[in-house]
Amino acid sequence: MRKIQKADEPASFTKYKQHNPTHQYKDLNDEIVRQDIRKKCTEEQYYLCAYCCKEISGTNMDTMNEHIQPRHHYPNLSMDFNNIVASCNQKGHCDNS
Repeated sequence: MRKIQKADEPASFTKYKQHNPTHQYKDLNDEIVRQDIRKKCTEEQYYLCAYCCKEISGTNMDTMNEHIQPRHHYPNLSMDFNNIVASCNQKGHCDNS
């Protein structure tokens, strides 16, 4: 695992949180915002999975938004961009194991 230098969160995510201040990540049904998060995380990780460093595209075909601190244990961090990374989701690997 490499150190990930987190950048600013996507503007769409900031706007979503401003309009929905009580929402948690599980409430985020806007696929465009989820894709913006996935894309931003993938770019800042140089298109590599945060865990295994396998190449990922940043699309939902092979990439998931993964919370470093689990959402069920840390619900207060579920909408914190600094707690979200891009992970590969192939069967039996990283986010899909």
